[in-house]
Amino acid sequence: MRYTAGYVALPAAVAEACCLWAAEFFYAATRDPALASQAVVGSVAQTWRVGESGPPPRVRVLLEPFRRRGVA
Repeated sequence: MRYTAGYVALPAAVAEACCLWAAEFFYAATRDPALASQAVVGSVAQTWRVGESGPPPRVRVLLEPFRRRGVA
């Protein structure tokens, strides 16, 4: 039996998406990942993310052409 899957050469968009997502994890380690924005002008104003999951938007856009949708 022989099984072959995947790409012979990794598509550039997939490689870029992996690098971007890894960079997001790296930079998230140095800050609060739930903090969306912060402004300090006389007082502090903060905005927090809630319920976000999955890849960042830039990564989703790069990977969208490679998604396969089907019904199981």
